[in-house]
Parts: sequence; structure tokens; C-alpha cells
Amino acid sequence: MITKEMTLADVVKEYPSTIPYLNEYRLDYCCGGHDPIAQIAKEKNIDLEPFMQELERLAALPKKNDLDYEGELQRFRSLSVPEMLADLERSHHVRERELMAD
Repeated sequence: MITKEMTLADVVKEYPSTIPYLNEYRLDYCCGGHDPIAQIAKEKNIDLEPFMQELERLAALPKKNDLDYEGELQRFRSLSVPEMLADLERSHHVRERELMAD
């Protein structure tokens, strides 16, 4: 269950299926995703109740079997700090970098 006291980072860790929805709102769930959902909704003028309902709906979707989130998390945790940084640079905000390059 997702609560309005949870952070976006917590939501994404537990329910990766919510990521595309959060991206639609251009919400930072990674580097700055440590504020409670209620606070973010207020700051961004997002109607909290429908927002929470959609997060819950997405969280209830079955996880894609072809993605091993736990395995990927364990792989990431096993990296050294320089390896983690390189991995993040390769994979994080790829679409944003592509858009800025145009």
C-alpha cells in the first residue's frame, strides 16, 4: 500500500511500475525524491486523491516476469562506488540526455 507519507523514492523502489506515471508529471523520484508524496503534490498543484489512486492501481499490476528487479538491485549493490557512478551515468536519464542533444 502506498501512503501519502511515503517518498517517491520509496514508491519506485517498491513499485517500479509507477515510474512512467511519475515521469508524466516530471517528478524527481531519484536524486530529489525524498519528500513525502503529500508535500510534493501540494508543491506541484497535483490533486492528491486521484494521484494516489493511480499510483495504487499501477502498484497492483503484476510485475513483468522478464525483469529481475531484485537481481539487478543485488548486482548494483555489488559494484564499487566508481562502478556505480559509471553504471548510473550509462543508464540514468538516458532519454533526457537524448532530448537535450537534439
